[in-house]
This record gives sequence, C-alpha cells and structure tokens, in this order.
Amino acid sequence: MKALNAMNAAAPLLGKSDPGAYVAHLLFSRLGMRNIEIVNTRVQWISDGSIGIVNRPEEDFFPKGCEGWIPMAPDVLKEILGFQPLCTDGYLVPGTNQTERHDAVYRRHSKWVAQWIKDRTKTSYELRRYAGSRLLDMGATIFEVRDFLRHRDVQTTQQWYAYRLQNRQLRTIGMGDLLPK
Repeated sequence: MKALNAMNAAAPLLGKSDPGAYVAHLLFSRLGMRNIEIVNTRVQWISDGSIGIVNRPEEDFFPKGCEGWIPMAPDVLKEILGFQPLCTDGYLVPGTNQTERHDAVYRRHSKWVAQWIKDRTKTSYELRRYAGSRLLDMGATIFEVRDFLRHRDVQTTQQWYAYRLQNRQLRTIGMGDLLPK
C-alpha cells in the first residue's frame, strides 16, 4: 500500500514529463486495461463514460478475454481527455505514431513503475490486479470484477481475488432496509 501511495503521489509529475506513460498509467491503474488494449484504444471508442473493448475488425483489434465496456470515473475521463491535444491520430495514449505509443505503454511506463514494484516483470498486470482489488474493497461482487476486467470465466477472477473475499463481512439487513427506498 505504501508503494501505491508513493506511486499515486508521483503520478502528476509523470503527467508533465511523460504524458504517454501517464495516460497508460491511468488506464492500467484506474481501468484495469491490458497493454494491448491501451496501445490500440482510440478516442472514438469512448461512449457514455465507458470505453468499448469489443471486436473491431475494421481496426484489426480483437480483445483478449471477452468483450466489454469499461466504465470510467468522470474525473479520470476528464484527465485522460485533457491530453488529447498531444495526440495526432485519434488514439487515447499521446504519441505521434504507433511506435511511440507502444514505447510509452510497454517500456517507459514499466520503467517508471519499477521504482515501486520491484522484481516484477509484468508491472502492468500488478496495476490491473490492483484495480480489481480496489473494486472488491469498494463492495463489488466477484462477477462485477470479472466484467470490469473482461475475464472470460469467473474462475479466472476467483483465482486472483478469492483470498480478498475470505475475510469480508457479510452484509446485514437493518429494520429500515427491508423495502427499497
């Protein structure tokens, strides 16, 4: 948790020094997106505050796992779209071409995160797991986390997150909670 706090505190500086890696960081840590999804995501994929990670044969994009729409918090969406003037070709991650976007997502972001997440080869997946964990901590069900992360099967989600559910308090129904408000 200490490492995540330090990383989040340092993120605004990353936004100033390396906008591409910063937008990738937000997409990893706030939306639990995969590397290949981040590199390919275009602004036009955003609709009603969600990003559509769906088959897009016209753009030669086919998601790993299963298709789905990832809801975005309004402040995260606003922050990401603030970097659009730096994008020249409609992609969400700032960069002048595919090579530069790829480098921001796969290399520069990983190098930046490695300051806090040591001895990990897939730092992006650590942030993806963190996003799933945060949802569970906020009260989401294992099925909601599966849908958010676009796992094909709930067993994949349980494999990574079941331990977080073991000590969860069972919700109670109070006297005034029986009927919907």
